[in-house]
Amino acid sequence: MASGAALDICLTIMSYILTVGLNPALQKVLAFDRYRTDAVNRAVQATHIASGKGINVSRTLTLLGRKTVCTGVLGGPSGALIEEELRREGIHSAFTAISAMTRLCITLIDRQHGTTTELIEPSPTVTSSEVDRWVHAYESLCPWSNFVVISGTTPHGFPNGIYRRLINYAHKNKKRVLLDCGGPLFVDGASAEPTVLKCNEEEFYDALQTPRLGLTDLVKQAEKYVKGTTEWVVITRGPDPALFITKSNVYFATPPKVHAVNPIGSGDAVSSGIVIGLIDNKSEEETIKLGVACGTANAIISGPGIVKPSDVKNLQDEVLVKSRKRTN
Repeated sequence: MASGAALDICLTIMSYILTVGLNPALQKVLAFDRYRTDAVNRAVQATHIASGKGINVSRTLTLLGRKTVCTGVLGGPSGALIEEELRREGIHSAFTAISAMTRLCITLIDRQHGTTTELIEPSPTVTSSEVDRWVHAYESLCPWSNFVVISGTTPHGFPNGIYRRLINYAHKNKKRVLLDCGGPLFVDGASAEPTVLKCNEEEFYDALQTPRLGLTDLVKQAEKYVKGTTEWVVITRGPDPALFITKSNVYFATPPKVHAVNPIGSGDAVSSGIVIGLIDNKSEEETIKLGVACGTANAIISGPGIVKPSDVKNLQDEVLVKSRKRTN
């Protein structure tokens, strides 16, 4: 999509949450009563859905009644199917077309053992001119938004420092930013001090290039990133208590115990809840409960970023939050 079309969306919707997901995927979900390796497996259910972290965030936000625009790059038949799916779901999108094929992700669900396996194709390669066109579109969309969420990995061809550039541009336009990624992208983006810096525990270790830490040391390392315009650091830990660090407090939020159907997209749902809490000026504890409830609500439904508002509402009271004042 060209920047002119992106501007048309701005003028039509006005004041939306902009989600950036540069590496989307067409996700095919195959459910089996039982999945076995080295054997013929016949699925009992097959669905496909537009996916990738930015799309998942937009989906959750849309289901919770928020205006959102999702942007990134799409190419080939799989990219066309993603745009078709987003239109069907009522999710506004402003993607830039690329010549390479958008990747396919296959999710295998074993119902008997309660396991989920993901098979992900390599990322496409984007040309420098395609990168420039997308950046121009982002710069058209950003000023009209009321929050920017940047999530996930980047395709081949995007330059080092791209997340830092996007965050700095958002800051220039006085926009708050949530960044959710790991590894070198986390380190690069953190240097631009987004409002919220988020990842899961494994992604954090990848960013620090360190083995697993005890909880006390994990908190100490995470606290280092709460500085300047970074007001929150969030580290999700699956069913274990998630870590939320703000300017004043350290929080440990234990998700409700549920039967997880498909946890893929739960981290993206957490991001959505945090952003809603910040936009609505909720207290820190209310924002944390909303974020964790969104993540849990996603895990009990087979689909990335899919939540039921009634589930989110009911689960909030079941999130256990413990806190202490920061000592540094």
